[in-house]
Amino acid sequence: MLKDHLKNHIILALDLEEPIKAIELLTAVAPYIDVVKVGIPLILFEGCPIFRKIKEHVDLPILADIKLADVPHIARKVSKMCFSFGADAITVHGFVGPSTIEACVEEAGGNKDVIVITESTHSDASLFMESAAKTIAEIARDTGATGIQSPGNRPEHVSSMRQIVGEDLLIVSCGMGFQGGEEGKALRAGADFEIYGRSIYDKNNPVEEAKRLSSVLRSTSDLGHNF
Repeated sequence: MLKDHLKNHIILALDLEEPIKAIELLTAVAPYIDVVKVGIPLILFEGCPIFRKIKEHVDLPILADIKLADVPHIARKVSKMCFSFGADAITVHGFVGPSTIEACVEEAGGNKDVIVITESTHSDASLFMESAAKTIAEIARDTGATGIQSPGNRPEHVSSMRQIVGEDLLIVSCGMGFQGGEEGKALRAGADFEIYGRSIYDKNNPVEEAKRLSSVLRSTSDLGHNF
């Protein structure tokens, strides 16, 4: 499970469309990240077999960022497919309610992670998602999900989520870097991982940037939480 690999506190968001380029990047930065989050663009381009291809090159857990938002029987099928092709975790939108999350949790079988999205990182999340985030976190906790996703560009929300889900659930924080999240702030607010994509792969030297971020976040983690 993802928490077993916690070291650098970095999840790499692999949101590239070209499999060869994506795997080359991932192989280069692998020593400095803990988890690879495979985004919808790459999954749509290559299909679920991309999970197996990635594991042929790197020994890292895979978070399939499929953002499930469907009825339970479809969520169950998609979850099963992702896990059978080698994904170690999936994301599911919490606004669909407990029955869909429970279907995913059942397919996870206690040895895979189900990460529930509480709210998105872009400003429009304030229209609908933000007001439901605390309820979603409670549902995630009570349905047996193993983690939640909370926006790192709103660290005060991360802190609120940690108070709700307690210490056992994993918190991963997106919205870092390009979307305004400051390095280490999500960790200090209670997150376990910070997610970086363009902030790494759009750099002239992605390896050096991943190495730098790893050092910063490991030092931040040593300081402890402030929620």
